[in-house]
Amino acid sequence: MARKKECLRDMMEFFGVEFSEIEKKEESVGTCFKCDKEAHLYVSKKKNVFKCHRCGVNGNTSDFMDFIWSGLKELISDDNLHALAKFRRLPLEAFLNVEIGYRRGSYYFPVKTPSGRITDFRWYTLGKKEQSVTGAISGLYGIENIAKDHTKFDRIYICEGIMDAIGMNYLIKQNGANEIALSLPGVNNFKMEWAPYFLEQNVALLYDSDSAAVSGRNKVFSIMPPPMVKELKYVHWPAIMPTGYDINDYISSTAVKEGKYTECFNSLRAMLVNVGNEGNEESSNQDSPSMEKEWFIDRPVGIDELIGKYRLNLELNDNYVNAIRLCLATILSIGMRDKDPVWVFLVGPPGFGKTAILSSFKNCSTCVFQSSLSKQNLISGWKTENGKDPSLLPKLRDKTLILKDYTEVLAKHKTDRDEIFSILRGAFDGEVDRVFGNQQERHYHDLHFPALAGVTDEIQRFSQTSLGERFLKFDIHSLNIDQEAQQLKAVNTALFGLEDTEELSAFVNHFLLQEWDFSKNRIKQIYSESEYITKLNALCRLTAWIRTSVPREEFSRTNRVAYAPRKESANRLSVQLHKLAISLTIMEDKLRVDESIYKLLKKIAYNTVDGYGFRILKRLHTNGASSVVQINGDIQLAREQIYGILEDLQLVGLVEQDKFQTNGSSSVTHYYLNNEVKKLWALV
Repeated sequence: MARKKECLRDMMEFFGVEFSEIEKKEESVGTCFKCDKEAHLYVSKKKNVFKCHRCGVNGNTSDFMDFIWSGLKELISDDNLHALAKFRRLPLEAFLNVEIGYRRGSYYFPVKTPSGRITDFRWYTLGKKEQSVTGAISGLYGIENIAKDHTKFDRIYICEGIMDAIGMNYLIKQNGANEIALSLPGVNNFKMEWAPYFLEQNVALLYDSDSAAVSGRNKVFSIMPPPMVKELKYVHWPAIMPTGYDINDYISSTAVKEGKYTECFNSLRAMLVNVGNEGNEESSNQDSPSMEKEWFIDRPVGIDELIGKYRLNLELNDNYVNAIRLCLATILSIGMRDKDPVWVFLVGPPGFGKTAILSSFKNCSTCVFQSSLSKQNLISGWKTENGKDPSLLPKLRDKTLILKDYTEVLAKHKTDRDEIFSILRGAFDGEVDRVFGNQQERHYHDLHFPALAGVTDEIQRFSQTSLGERFLKFDIHSLNIDQEAQQLKAVNTALFGLEDTEELSAFVNHFLLQEWDFSKNRIKQIYSESEYITKLNALCRLTAWIRTSVPREEFSRTNRVAYAPRKESANRLSVQLHKLAISLTIMEDKLRVDESIYKLLKKIAYNTVDGYGFRILKRLHTNGASSVVQINGDIQLAREQIYGILEDLQLVGLVEQDKFQTNGSSSVTHYYLNNEVKKLWALV
């Protein structure tokens, strides 16, 4: 299709310039718009330039627009703005910082080039559709705001009309989000030349609820599909919305009328879904499944309702419910952005629900979902043409890393695995620096992101030292589950449960984006008069002590101790478990830490140190002083291994030994808990 050419004469006539029928050398002759002298304004049809041979005013189309704009913006009055705000059902404040002109009952909005020159005026009369000025080249309203650095925004919204963009920008401002809304000159008028200003960015299309929106978003998809843009989403209006329902209707009826700006913003985000090539879809309302009415979530969602949505997809028992509670609390702990973030492994055999739970966060705007990790995608030394860093780490600021399968990391070659461990240890502590052979340098500071990862029991092969004592663990495996019912639910979800899965994803995203009070006063309230805080502190000291590892020489045939072990400080573990305690309390709308929360924290702590050493300690705690033979009777492990584990437990001071006389003349060595360990265990 041939590109529309600007016509300066048509534009001048639109704004009232009169031309005579006389033409000289392909020039139109008219009355000067500045000095008002007849037959002295000459306009070149070919070059689109003008000059008055009396007053000397001259220039091109942009110069004429600048002149017109100086007059239009002087004519706008407070009464005009009030009338516009009232008709659009938006607060007057939404229009105060917007460039608006006025002429003969219509409002004019300057549309600019990326460099900031006016290329068009979109004009609007109350009750009618927006239009472009005759003879102008239509542009993308607001493009000058992203031209210098589009990546400074977390998301760019593209609306159909300027009124929609103004309303959306007001909603963004009310929520303090680092986002921006632009406006097209028509739903099907996205131009190829605009694509570079959106590359590697999060883009969302806020089109109306009608058939034109389908072809409009497909056109954008054909011009800049992912990965040209980081993500391309569109607002999927519920089926109950009437044809023509738009973002202005949504904001005015939800945010403005009810004063629910945060709920409105969060619900809108929950309605954003990925754009695919929808083909010959006739109506955006017709592709909505029957349950989509519930996806339009304009109210707070509690934890019990959300767990109910999980039950539609998973066969849940108490252990799975606790795993979900833990995952949600881990993500919400970003509200306490500080050192020692919460990192959690969901541990269990394949097929026991780890992936199903973690995948429910795949489309959450506060999460970054990864199938696995490599040292290259964590920190990339690749030099991109635009100089942008393609690494994963910078994308994790203020997000939660969701890693579907950490077992793949454990299966890597030792060199690669150790490098990943090293990067993760640095990321946990907030700082990572790398210099590559191509002189590319990467420096990341103040990271501190929560993390959730699924892993099999293979993780037990690796010592806490190699992982740097960063991860907590939660054992998702449970014998108390109806495996037949679980199997049937899995099959039904896979074959018929797409609607339930999408609905769950929308509810999870909405739940996490709700307002959560992590203020100092709220946290102080949680810690007031709670017996479980004392228990939790004792639990942290005990767990950290049990987690203390014995350093042994890696290549020694006799597995010699490298140096005297020192008891691990409980500080890091305390910060993590206390963050979870606060998140769980706020998430479940409780006044303070209660028994239910403490039981979950206790399970996490014990799962974190679970292994034969911990099982031996539990045996000694329950049964008192015991011999190796007695321990072997309860813990099916070779006696030689039991002796080795007991040696480590003694080296870190958890266990002591003594010889007790038997009925005969010989004596038997018995092992028992250190008195301080006994006291801590009594407290928890």
